[in-house]
Amino acid sequence: MPHRRPKPSIVLGAVAALAVATPFAVSGFTSDQTEIRRTSDSVEAVAPTIAEVVLASVPDS
Repeated sequence: MPHRRPKPSIVLGAVAALAVATPFAVSGFTSDQTEIRRTSDSVEAVAPTIAEVVLASVPDS
């Protein structure tokens, strides 16, 4: 009797298909045209307080 190859699991295929399709579905459902900004728009960046605290606590070498 020859060695029989096991059938691939349906669950494994379903999980793989879900993993591939999820990013596309999420981007399709959540895409909103109001989130897109033009490159000429300027946004002022504010330095996070935690970065200032961490940098202040680093000893000078």
